[in-house]
Amino acid sequence: MKNGQFDIWLSSHASQFSLHEKHKPTDPYRPEAFFDKAGYHKSLATLKKRYDDKIHSPR
Repeated sequence: MKNGQFDIWLSSHASQFSLHEKHKPTDPYRPEAFFDKAGYHKSLATLKKRYDDKIHSPR
């Protein structure tokens, strides 16, 4: 997923790609609001850190 190529980043849950911050219900249609590769990579890094922390934590 880290090297995936895309134009628009969407997911099944709006919170996973910060839809409510990028597009308000009263905003006009702007597809470029979803062109967020930096946000995608930041989310992947956050999820990987959470995963690594769980895997490497003492039980």
